[in-house]
Amino acid sequence: MSQALASKKNVVLVGVDGSASSRRAVRVAIDEAMRRDATVHMLYAIRPLYGLTGLDPTQDEEEMSEYRGNLDKYIARMERENPGVKITSEITIEAPAYALVKASHHADLMVLGGRSHNPLAGMVLGSVTNKVLPYSACPVIVSHDREHVANGPVIVGMAPETGSPNAVRFAFEEALLRDNDLKIISGRQHTSVTASLLRSRTRRQRVDDANAYAALRNTKAVEEIAKDYPDVNYEIIIVPDHAADVLVDKSDEASITIVGTQGSLTPSGLIGSVSLAVLREAPLVVVVPENTDED
Repeated sequence: MSQALASKKNVVLVGVDGSASSRRAVRVAIDEAMRRDATVHMLYAIRPLYGLTGLDPTQDEEEMSEYRGNLDKYIARMERENPGVKITSEITIEAPAYALVKASHHADLMVLGGRSHNPLAGMVLGSVTNKVLPYSACPVIVSHDREHVANGPVIVGMAPETGSPNAVRFAFEEALLRDNDLKIISGRQHTSVTASLLRSRTRRQRVDDANAYAALRNTKAVEEIAKDYPDVNYEIIIVPDHAADVLVDKSDEASITIVGTQGSLTPSGLIGSVSLAVLREAPLVVVVPENTDED
């Protein structure tokens, strides 16, 4: 079963390391692959031992054989429990984040496990997940240790400045695959707080006009995308301020919540503030690249 990824067609990539979070990710990956009639590709990246005096960065054959045997047993169990699922696998000696980002160029979707729930700080993302999200070439599902509503609507955040076209299109595809309704949630480009700080009535009117223009532009863009998905029922919800709180609140009733990687002012390599807020709290989140070279 040790097959490297050969193409980008019908592949759901999942990072595995034997942890509880990666086992959750595998279950989500299998569900997504069955929904898409795709192959699950399990990638087990073992961090090389560079920098430790006297240690070879490669693993010895006995260790690799043990890793391979354990992974094959796990795959066999998943195949027994999920008849019809197609699973391939790969073990590589590389930094996990690097290996996953590289493999993302050959997958339609990646699934990673979130880490534990911290009652003080909310959901805590693992370090590998944090490193992969800004650079993945394909959408990434992050699965936390909370149940999600399988038959709930698909929720997507739409940035008022950009319209988040990749995230919105992915959301339509998910809604079609799941046979669920779609709710598109957008904040205002300039919030009510910004407007209240402007003394001039003329300037406040300009803010209102800018918000109205952004809403109209994004609504028209959604209508164009919707033409490709006539069977999807959708609703656009524009909230008065930033969308993060509404997205987090509605994620509890969603089958899946979708956000783009970046806001309008977010530097490359970072995740936007709204997306980060949703990632920490929503049980099942997809982060969709908005600025890949393949767009």
